Amino acid sequence: MVNIDLDGTLLDKEGNVSSRTIETFRKAKEKNIQIVITTGRPLKSAITFSKELRSFKICNMWEWKHVI
Repeated sequence: MVNIDLDGTLLDKEGNVSSRTIETFRKAKEKNIQIVITTGRPLKSAITFSKELRSFKICNMWEWKHVI
C-alpha cells in the first residue's frame, strides 16, 4: 500500500498530475499495490484526483471525517 498526499507531493506547481505519475500508478495497480490518496483537501477535490489516477481509496482528513 502506498499513501500519498496531493499538494506538494503528487501534484506539480500548477496542480496537475504528470503523465509519468499516472503511468506509475497504473503499473502499481497491475502489481496489486493499493494507492491511497491522503489529503486535507475537501472530499470532492480528492475524488476528482482519485478518478484521474484510477485510485479509488481516499483518506480524507478534511474535518477528520472520511476514509473511503
